Amino acid sequence: MSDRDKTREQLADGQEAPVPPLEGLAARRTAAADFTTLFNLSQDMVAVADIETATFVLVNPSFSRVLGYSEQELTGRPFLEFVHPDDLGRTLAVMDEKIRQGQQILHFENRYRCKGGGVRWLSWVSSTVPEEGLVYAIARDVTEQKESQERLRQSEEKFRTIFDSINECIFVHDARNGAILEVNQRVCEVYGYSREEILRLDVGSLSSGVEPYDREHAFARIREAFKGIPQHFEWQARRKDGGLFWADVSLRVARLDNADRVLVTVRDVSDRKQAQDEILREKAFTEALMNSVPGLIYMYDEQGRLVRWNKKHEELTGYTSEELARMTLMDWYKDDPEEIAKIQAAVARIPVEGFSTSEGNLRNKDGSRRLYYFTGVPLVLEGKQYFTGIGIDFTEMKRMRELMVQTEKMLSVGGLAAGMAHEINNPLSGILQNVQVVMRRLTEDLDGNRKAAAESGCSLESVQRFMEKREVLASLECVREAGCRAGRIVSSMLEFARKNEGRTTEADIAALLDRAVELAGQDYDLRKNYDFRQIRIEREYDPSLPPVECAANEIEQVVLNLLRNAAQAACGWHGNGLKPVIRLKTSREGGMARIEVVDNGPGMEEDVRKRVFEPFFTTKPVGVGTGLGLSVSYFIITSNHRGVIEVESSPGKGSRFIICLPLKQSACGDGGPA
Repeated sequence: MSDRDKTREQLADGQEAPVPPLEGLAARRTAAADFTTLFNLSQDMVAVADIETATFVLVNPSFSRVLGYSEQELTGRPFLEFVHPDDLGRTLAVMDEKIRQGQQILHFENRYRCKGGGVRWLSWVSSTVPEEGLVYAIARDVTEQKESQERLRQSEEKFRTIFDSINECIFVHDARNGAILEVNQRVCEVYGYSREEILRLDVGSLSSGVEPYDREHAFARIREAFKGIPQHFEWQARRKDGGLFWADVSLRVARLDNADRVLVTVRDVSDRKQAQDEILREKAFTEALMNSVPGLIYMYDEQGRLVRWNKKHEELTGYTSEELARMTLMDWYKDDPEEIAKIQAAVARIPVEGFSTSEGNLRNKDGSRRLYYFTGVPLVLEGKQYFTGIGIDFTEMKRMRELMVQTEKMLSVGGLAAGMAHEINNPLSGILQNVQVVMRRLTEDLDGNRKAAAESGCSLESVQRFMEKREVLASLECVREAGCRAGRIVSSMLEFARKNEGRTTEADIAALLDRAVELAGQDYDLRKNYDFRQIRIEREYDPSLPPVECAANEIEQVVLNLLRNAAQAACGWHGNGLKPVIRLKTSREGGMARIEVVDNGPGMEEDVRKRVFEPFFTTKPVGVGTGLGLSVSYFIITSNHRGVIEVESSPGKGSRFIICLPLKQSACGDGGPA
């Protein structure tokens, strides 16, 4: 038996190895006893294996406890038989490598198969004693630790899977310095960096850098979040390729790895932002389109409440947006039953006919009224009934239409007036001439008159007394006055039809008005029942108004005629003692000079106002007016000066005559009024 075999038997029997007699006998026996005690009581698995046969020589009770085999089932069997097949190759490779490297102590882990079919993880520490041919090994059961590590690994893998599968970018920042500690896969996809690259960057590199989307503001947000104040905002971020995108960002503090971290969630909202911008652009376009319409755009609900309107509502009606929000359709007409009935009828036609139009005198905030042409069509939004349409201010258009009708009348009458004037003038001249001759032969002390009277058997005085008693002379005077009046009418008709010969000069309108007032002040006639000198004249002249190219005497004639009409109207209206007032005003409107003659007289009914410029139309008593003064004025302004004359008036509120003259006649061409 070799010495190695003896040693194995002695170890198996718990005996000490042979030693020379008497040398250290007591010490060796004590050591052997201590080894045996430790060997049997150790919680770790302790084994002695033969190097040559790779079999277990000796195992302690812990082997049986852990693996379930008895000591007899383990002893003498190759220890590799108990290694899990999946770990066998790795175990042999580790052992060969360590031995080739000359290592005496080996550290490795592998799985051992248990008797009952289970598997245990063992962590080995072994030492080789070549001179004895043995391996001394200690193994510790680390199965629970391995399983815990595996569970942790699986948990981390699961967390990482979830973390990386989230569709939002997630950053984990150091709360103290803002450094990026961790990111999910979505960050890499959105920003275009690898995970390793991003962990070397800071938030400034991932921002656009344009204030307020820069490093300074980003760190300020992180500091606020670290204070416990959650942050939520939009941010302009930068990708690796330099491209910018809009992000919805949320920051909050979280406790991770026993330290406070700032969790940042980033969502790419470029598409949403683009859609929002598109909506805003579309809204701005719609509003600009609505507000560019020179009229009212409106939408009313079933209850007649105004729910949508354009800016022109505020500009044209004077109501604020807050006031319009409380308006109903009938609020525009609530003090006018006739208008209400008309509008209600128009609204009732909308759902029946699918379209409706009407005219209405809409009341502004200041109480004034404007004539509008309204349209209405039905509209259904989200199951609710509305109607919408456009209202066009028809006031000026109606006035222009009236002026066009008036102009047509004037054109037709103008040609007639010239012919009539010439036809009437000839017999009228004969009448006046013969009346003058008759009166001269009957009243003047002439030799021919006395001779004719004597030859007739009477004196001239007796003839005159007869004429006086029979009021023949008075009748002749009436004929003469009537003839003179007819002459004035003919003269006006000729003036009415006379063409402008183009004799114009630059005139100071303020001085022209003052001269007209001075001339009117000389017009005192008790039979006309007014004294112009007792009328208060108010002047409101625009000092910046430049000279106007016109026929000054003609414009002066027009103003004088307006002053006389205003004086007659005001004095008759204010017979109760109130003082009549005439106001003269000048201003500039673009390339036109505007002249206003305003009185505080009785005003005019609408049917009268429409006809004031018609030839021979007058509201004055017979013998007071010819009805041609305003007609002549109309033609002087419109035909001779290519201007505009119109009147605004209502009963009890006086009258306002408005004249607009081009500053330069040459700039107007031949197309009519400018």
